Amino acid sequence: MESSGDVLIEILVIEDGTDPPVPKPEFTGMAWRYLELPRAEEDRHQIWDSIQLLWHRFDSPQGMAAARAAGGDAARGEAI
Repeated sequence: MESSGDVLIEILVIEDGTDPPVPKPEFTGMAWRYLELPRAEEDRHQIWDSIQLLWHRFDSPQGMAAARAAGGDAARGEAI
């Protein structure tokens, strides 16, 4: 599957303006999706309820490296 170019991992990055920009390392089989949080605190729960990090393949070393590069502590199936 890796050689076919199929997306194995999709990483959802949440930008709320409080942290430095998230690095975007490129790995085969990885796709980034960006979502900007609303500024109003009361509106944020709607976004957080739908946030997920989709792992299409749990044993991908490239995926783990990408998740760690993006969030530092990301684990399999967890939101960064």
